[in-house]
Amino acid sequence: MEAMAAGMPIIASRIRGNIDLIESGVNGILVEPNDCDGYALAIEFMIKHPNVRGEMKHSNQIKIQKYSRKYVKERMTDIYRRYMVGSSLM
Repeated sequence: MEAMAAGMPIIASRIRGNIDLIESGVNGILVEPNDCDGYALAIEFMIKHPNVRGEMKHSNQIKIQKYSRKYVKERMTDIYRRYMVGSSLM
C-alpha cells in the first residue's frame, strides 16, 4: 500500500492481500510465489516499458485513495451512524 501511495508500479506475489490490491497488468504484475523467473521477467518488463509504468503509477494513485485515513474515517462514520440511528447511543 505504501508503494502504491508513492505511485510505484507493483511486482508482488499472487497471495491473499496482494490479490485484493493489485490487478495484474493494470497497476502491477502478480507473480506466483517462489517463481524467480517470473519475478525476473516482471522486472525486465517494467524496465523495458516506461509508458506502462506510468499508467500503473496513475492507476495506483487513484486506487489507493479509497484506503486513505480521510476516506476510511468517513466510511466508518457513515457505518456507525447508519446502525446507531434510533439507539440510545446517539
